[in-house]
Amino acid sequence: MKHSTCLNIHTLVVIFFSFSLSVNAQLKELEVKAIKKSSNIPVFVGYPDDAAIVISSNIENLKFDSNVEIKAQLGNPSLGDYRLILPPYRQTIIVSKEGYRQLRFTINISNSREVQFYEILEISNLAPLTSTETDRVKYKSLLEEIEPDLLAHYTFDGHLRDVTENKPNSRLNEANYSSDRNGVETNAIILDGDDDFIELPISHRGVGTISFWFKTNQFRSAFLLNNYVETLDEGGLSFILENGHLELRGINGWEHFGLRSKKSLNDNEWQFVTLTTRVGSHELYINGEIQGVLTEGILKGNVRFLINASRYKDGSISASSFQGVIDDIRFYNKPISKEYIEALYYE
Repeated sequence: MKHSTCLNIHTLVVIFFSFSLSVNAQLKELEVKAIKKSSNIPVFVGYPDDAAIVISSNIENLKFDSNVEIKAQLGNPSLGDYRLILPPYRQTIIVSKEGYRQLRFTINISNSREVQFYEILEISNLAPLTSTETDRVKYKSLLEEIEPDLLAHYTFDGHLRDVTENKPNSRLNEANYSSDRNGVETNAIILDGDDDFIELPISHRGVGTISFWFKTNQFRSAFLLNNYVETLDEGGLSFILENGHLELRGINGWEHFGLRSKKSLNDNEWQFVTLTTRVGSHELYINGEIQGVLTEGILKGNVRFLINASRYKDGSISASSFQGVIDDIRFYNKPISKEYIEALYYE
């Protein structure tokens, strides 16, 4: 009799598990598309400093959330008309509805009273993903995983803000905007190697990740990104261009140490740099490939980072000679692994 009872329970478990798989397999898919429309819809009453996204859909009563904030949800959800009031910076929108797989997409709004338009539809007759599309989905998912660990993100998309939240702007001296690595105009910062520099309102905490893109036509000696104070016995780190190479130099008291790119870098080509720091271990990557591991010193500093400049003990700043373009600087509060670095590189 005991044997029969066990068999029935086992059968019940198998049936329940099969039913769960069937339910999951029936989840429908959503897709989002950006569309162009005039932005004359009066969605800003009571929200003069905010932006908005207007979404049309053939699906009623969708639910929306954000990794940052949605201040108000207007429109008529029962008719597939959605108007979301948002603070004007980058964030991830999460869309959900019972019976559908959750949809996430990232928006990047720079200005108050800006309106962007989207359409959300149910995907029918899904075709198999290509290997490129599969990789894109994988990288997007990985970046969403580490987004909560993002301390600061300077996109330089026509502004100097940290897009993770409304923090103080960077300080820009003389530099101008240029095209980014995707050819989008005014989405990166160009420095002339004379008196241009940028001061970022963030320091390095000793453990975490720094990543950025740069391009130069002259690999002469120059500070690229630096928070070491000259003539002061404190810690700091510097990314320096020297004789065709990128060098990472760390200072811990009066002890100097560093890493160097394995090979010289080509002029006028975008380079993606990542530094991950753990206690007693610092890894330098260029274009997703590790260049070396440093096991001495502590790379940290209490002063703000400078782009193309160095700071002296009296607080004065001297511009360096970097001539080129820099873009998309990110600071994470933890060291990220190689798969996440690759996701940033292929983003």
